[in-house]
Amino acid sequence: MKRYYTVAIGIAISSFNIFASSAIIENPNSQLQTPQTEADSLRHEIALLKAEKEQNNLQLAQIAKDNKLKSIWGRPKSFSIGYINTTLDQSSVGLPDRDARFGAFFSFAKTFYLHKKPIANLIKIGLDLNFEVNYVNYEKGHNFSEGPDFNWDWRPGQDNEPIDYSNSYLGTHQIDLGIGLGPSVTIAPFSFLSGSINNLKASFYYHFTPSLSSLLFSESDDLKQSWAFNLYRSYGVKLSYKKLSLGIEHRNGEAKYKAMPIAYYEYKEESGNHYYEDEGYWYGTAKEGDKVKYKISEFRAYIGINF
Repeated sequence: MKRYYTVAIGIAISSFNIFASSAIIENPNSQLQTPQTEADSLRHEIALLKAEKEQNNLQLAQIAKDNKLKSIWGRPKSFSIGYINTTLDQSSVGLPDRDARFGAFFSFAKTFYLHKKPIANLIKIGLDLNFEVNYVNYEKGHNFSEGPDFNWDWRPGQDNEPIDYSNSYLGTHQIDLGIGLGPSVTIAPFSFLSGSINNLKASFYYHFTPSLSSLLFSESDDLKQSWAFNLYRSYGVKLSYKKLSLGIEHRNGEAKYKAMPIAYYEYKEESGNHYYEDEGYWYGTAKEGDKVKYKISEFRAYIGINF
């Protein structure tokens, strides 16, 4: 009888073990894992962390690159103020050139780059648009003649005493209002370097500036004014470092103004004394009211703020 009990207990224990093994295999959420399964899970988590870190590094590198490009190629607008040295060519009417006594200008400009990414990480091509106001005060001077010829260098005196004509008139002034447009090429030669040196740029440009121009002439309490359209052509170079820029340029133009006279003083001699008598205005080969072509040549130097 005992033998039967022993066999029955053995069969029951074997059946329980088989049932428990089947439950573990069928249940995927079972907490019982082999050492091999735990190692695979750990390696998987490490790989996910590495991939996430690499993705973050790529994003940070792109942000740093974008910030560098913005630092170098940002600030496309500028406000500039500068000095002008102007020569007014009056050879068309047989008169000598007039040089500027003083000149200044200010301008507001913006560069529209034609492509987003710089060529070879160094060069950008753009289109410049600027608005400017130009003022020139020409030299005060009179025309003294000995016979039909002029002598601009000699300032005469009566009985060897100098004659002061400096306050006899307000002089000749020129004012231009213009809008400029033209191509530019900007180079950042140190953009591949780290540090603030990569913000140094050089721009080379050529502009066309249609302008409304006015010449004002005042002498002997007489004011004469002439309006004209002047198309200036200018070329120059500008160096920029962050918010500061320095530039030089040359420009020239020509326009038809009313003939601008000069004061003419005739040499006189009487009873051994010599003097100069005011003979009025001299227009050269032109007549008062004639439209004549004057050529203008300018050198300009300026300082600007970029933003």
